[in-house]
Amino acid sequence: MMTSKFAATLLGPSQRIADPVLWIAVLLIGGALVVIGYLLYRSHRRTMEARALAHAAREELEQTRLALQGQVEERAQALALAAAVGRQITRIQSLDTMLADAVSLIRERFNLYHVQVYLLSPTTQELILHAGTGAAGAELLRRNHRLPIGPGSINGAAAAGREPIVVPFARTSPLFLPNPLLPETQSEMAVPMIFEEGVIGTLNLQSRVPGSLDTDSLESFLVLAAQLATAVENARLFTEITQTREQLTRRTRELTREGWGRLMTDQPIEPLVIDTPAGIDAVAQLRQPIPVHGETIGYLEMGPAADSPRARELMAAVAGQLGSHLENLRLTQQAEVALHEARQREDELALLNRIVTAVAASADLSTSLQLIVDYLAEATGIDQVGVAILNEEKDGLTVVADRSAQLNADSAVGFVIPRANNPATEMALIERRPIVVPNATENPLTASAHEVLRQRGVKTILILPLVVENEAIGTVGLDVVEEGIELTDDQLRLAETIVYQAAAAIQRARLFDQTEEARHDAERLFALSAALNAARDVTDIVEAIVSSGLVEDVTGVSLAVVESDADGRPRWSTIVAGTGRSHNPGERFHLPDIDIGEATGQGKAVLVEDVTRDERVDGMLRALYDGMGARATALLPLRVRDSWVGLVELSWAEPRRFTPHDHRIFRAMATQLAVTLSNQQLLEEVRDRSNQLEILSRVEAELSLATTESEILTALVGGLPWREPPSLELIYLSPLPDGTMPGETVWRVPSGAAGIAPGEGPRPISDLPLSALWLDKPRELLVVESAWRDSRLDEGMRRQLEQAGWRAAAIMPLRRAGQWQGVLMLSWPDSHEMTADELFVLRRLREPLAATIASRRAYLAQEAALARTETALADQARLSGELRAVSDVSVAAAATLDVDRLLAAASDLTKENFNLYHTHIYLLDDDRKTLALRAGAGEVGREMVREGRIIPLGERSIVARAARERDVVLVSDTRRSTDFLPHLLLPDTRSEMAVPLIIGDRLLGVLDVQSNQSGYFRPEDRQVYKILASQLAVATQNALYFGEQLEMAEKLREVDRLKTDFLARMSHELRTPLNSIIGFADVLLLGLDGDLTERMIEDLELIRGGGYHLRDIISDILDMSKIEAGRLELVYEEFDARRIASELMATAAPLAEQKGLALRLEISEGVEPITADRTRVRQVLWNIIGNAIKFTDHGSIDVAICPDDDGVLFAVTDTGIGISPADQERIFEYFSQVDAGRRESISGTGLGLSISKSLVEYHGGRIWVESEPGRGSTFRFTIPRQAVVNGVL
Repeated sequence: MMTSKFAATLLGPSQRIADPVLWIAVLLIGGALVVIGYLLYRSHRRTMEARALAHAAREELEQTRLALQGQVEERAQALALAAAVGRQITRIQSLDTMLADAVSLIRERFNLYHVQVYLLSPTTQELILHAGTGAAGAELLRRNHRLPIGPGSINGAAAAGREPIVVPFARTSPLFLPNPLLPETQSEMAVPMIFEEGVIGTLNLQSRVPGSLDTDSLESFLVLAAQLATAVENARLFTEITQTREQLTRRTRELTREGWGRLMTDQPIEPLVIDTPAGIDAVAQLRQPIPVHGETIGYLEMGPAADSPRARELMAAVAGQLGSHLENLRLTQQAEVALHEARQREDELALLNRIVTAVAASADLSTSLQLIVDYLAEATGIDQVGVAILNEEKDGLTVVADRSAQLNADSAVGFVIPRANNPATEMALIERRPIVVPNATENPLTASAHEVLRQRGVKTILILPLVVENEAIGTVGLDVVEEGIELTDDQLRLAETIVYQAAAAIQRARLFDQTEEARHDAERLFALSAALNAARDVTDIVEAIVSSGLVEDVTGVSLAVVESDADGRPRWSTIVAGTGRSHNPGERFHLPDIDIGEATGQGKAVLVEDVTRDERVDGMLRALYDGMGARATALLPLRVRDSWVGLVELSWAEPRRFTPHDHRIFRAMATQLAVTLSNQQLLEEVRDRSNQLEILSRVEAELSLATTESEILTALVGGLPWREPPSLELIYLSPLPDGTMPGETVWRVPSGAAGIAPGEGPRPISDLPLSALWLDKPRELLVVESAWRDSRLDEGMRRQLEQAGWRAAAIMPLRRAGQWQGVLMLSWPDSHEMTADELFVLRRLREPLAATIASRRAYLAQEAALARTETALADQARLSGELRAVSDVSVAAAATLDVDRLLAAASDLTKENFNLYHTHIYLLDDDRKTLALRAGAGEVGREMVREGRIIPLGERSIVARAARERDVVLVSDTRRSTDFLPHLLLPDTRSEMAVPLIIGDRLLGVLDVQSNQSGYFRPEDRQVYKILASQLAVATQNALYFGEQLEMAEKLREVDRLKTDFLARMSHELRTPLNSIIGFADVLLLGLDGDLTERMIEDLELIRGGGYHLRDIISDILDMSKIEAGRLELVYEEFDARRIASELMATAAPLAEQKGLALRLEISEGVEPITADRTRVRQVLWNIIGNAIKFTDHGSIDVAICPDDDGVLFAVTDTGIGISPADQERIFEYFSQVDAGRRESISGTGLGLSISKSLVEYHGGRIWVESEPGRGSTFRFTIPRQAVVNGVL
């Protein structure tokens, strides 16, 4: 029997086996067929299972959609339409077809003008239009319309901000970007389409109706945009699946190669040797590759004995069958692994399906969450699970569902988990990822809950965040109470999926609750709106608030109107209606005095949850609330277009916690109430204004007929419906040339009494009540309702009103054509709040009343002018004669300078020309105590002069009284005057007038005129006789001065001669020996008479210095004498002022160095030569520099020369003691020195600056000083460039 050797080698060393070829072939073929059948069966089964799963998923989704649809059937119509559109678009799989049908459906269902969808390009980050309705949409698609992300369009801005943008009134919004293809757009909305936290595009909606797209309709379109985003992603996924199916075939070979590579790596196969007899060398002779899908997975080897063509053919067939068999075996193993994973996934999907079904069938949120907790425990094997939701303040989480592993353990539902000192929960909420906390009872990540965790036996805790729309709303905690339990990745993934279902359930419940709440609120707000529209007065408004049911358990409702100041800030609130335990109508509150009133003034609602604990409620407000029995209050500001309308106050008998829902209700109520109250106020204002205009018209008509002050005030008193009749006072104001403006009360009407003309006469305007307030605002009505509460009034004004018996006043300044006419004052003895009618009519009456008063005063002025004209014509003749007489007397008086002849002539002429009984002229003696009669008319007068008649100033007489009072004294009837001094020579004197003779402030005497007729002298005569007296005074003064001057001139000539002789002798007598002293001192200092000791040299230098100083003093005195006598001569020559300054600086340098002073000279450009007295200019400059050195102890001295307008300006600045302002006024006077008491060591006569001033002024210049005590001085003087005069000045 022939022995065949076969060897099979699989990726390793070959081993020999021996077996019949036929048996092997049959075995291989049979095995291959079995494997192929099995694989086909598994493939078919997997396909059917996948189809079944997909069908089940679709059915499950359909059931879920139907269940959710049943839950939201009661939502608003907009949400129902959005759901309907969402159901339509979810049935479409092709992206372009789905989007085109979606926009058409949305436009049709929501009755819109245009709808379009933009999708975000992942490469260019642009919004590309993918669907649009109508011809405009087709044209935009043809143009490949696209928009950038960001500002510039509402779609770009919505995509960038991930928030919807609503433009209710497109034509007035800066966000609106008009499109020529869509000219009828009036409102627009752009909603971002977000899928899995990423923006994939925007849904754009446009309407023809202004305001139809607003925030109220936003919620529906948010839901629609979310559904549309899901549909877009589903369509994209369908396209990707189709493309993937085409790629599967290409991947088959790659997967085969990769699969066998992984198999050989994971499960190495040892080489198999079949039937190799002992002693036979197992060296392969034939080698055949084993192929699978074109890839070699191993080799089949056969010994050399079988090397033949048939053997090779058979070997190749066996290798092929073997490859197929081995591939089927690998696929079978891979299929089993996949089947295990599919069954695991199937179990997870079944669990999720049960969870979704159970949650959908649950009645409320708590039941749904408890089911989720139970299923989560089942899925993870962890029995202790809890769900906690963030509270409204977001400072803690409240447990809403709990499952405990311990029997009879208390439920944790309702327990509050604080966020503070709880890092683990904080991390889960902020980072939105699972947090595992091992050793939870000691881990610092759960510090705030250690005690609770110990009680519950927790070892490790897993915290999963509940995330809804990218916002963490709570956590799910899985408490591991046994050691060694850890979650696999699959368990953790499944737990996250279940938690996602919990978040979705919470969101659905919230949306449902919000929808229900919104519907109920809308119904009650509609009822409130209907009730408000039917309200006839403020009481109906309050009743509408109570009956609406929007606020529960309210015990009091108050409605107040608000009065604002000029800046629009609320100041006063007045209660107009109330119900229950509230404020009483008519009560007024000054809002700035109340803390919460100030907060209300900012336009925000003020909510007080407990009046006993709120710091803003104290004092008066606390007492008010206690009286009302209020423990919680809400103050709602009512505003229309930023204007204040009123306030609504709601109160509750118990403390109350205000929720965000309360805030929304309060805002909606405030809006409706503000509009209603504003409309009622406008209607009331129209009625009031009509009544006010009627009153105003009636009063104006009565004023137009008034011709007297009595009729004018009667029209005001009887024409207005006064709440309390005031007292009226009409005051005429008369501006005078001196700037004053006295006021005179011309008519007064006391309250409830007849009018009177007081006849008080003019009084200063400062005496008029509150003149400081109304003078500055002549176009405003000044109203003071309470003198003690009005902050504009100071204490003086209040005392002024109290003296007048006023507590309230209204003052109307009356000006016409820019001229003051008067002022109308209305007053009340008590505080008085003026009504709106009173204020309106009074403010509107100002111009008509001013016109009436101006006409009345013009008429009175004309009458007075006519009367004055007649009187003036009658008096003119007399005045003319009297003035001629005054002129004659003045001429006669001026003709002589002898006092006695002058006064005698004046007396005679006055008596004759004025037809008087007698005339006297008295002069004041030198002792200024008696009046001596110096002249009298006629022989009687001369006789009385010879008598030596005198009248002491203190004596009771008309003449002495005129001298004392320095004013005219007129006695119409001497028989009734106690001041009349009778004389036997003048027995018939019946009237007398004494006129003082005054020059400036000096009283010279008295002119006394007498008449034998009672009443002969009138007040108008005072002015004529004063003129006569002034002329006589001047003539008398001149005559007196002339005599005095003659005597003084003689004396001055003698004094001048003596002074000149004295100065000449002094110059000669002093200078001669002085020059000798200086000369001999110089000789001795030169050593001509022998050597000198150091002490002798110092003494001689002192002698020489004193001699020079004395010589300078003599020179100054002589200069002063020449200046006073006007004999100073200036020698003009042209010289350079700069050279003089330089020479003087060299001379002054040693003196400055001795005191350690810095000496500087600054000469500006452009200094030209001047024509002046060189010696005198040098003298002036040296005098100032010398003074600066003498009066400066430290610092510096700066000399400056610069061009002036017409010459040269010299300036010397030092840092010395300075000169006070008082000394600056007299520093240039003779013998005046600065601060001589403190500078005793500095010698001087005080003549230097006075001489310098005279020398500068002789040149036509000027000299002045600027100084500050302790800071130094600057002396400046100017010298003209050319001489003012030539020769002697």
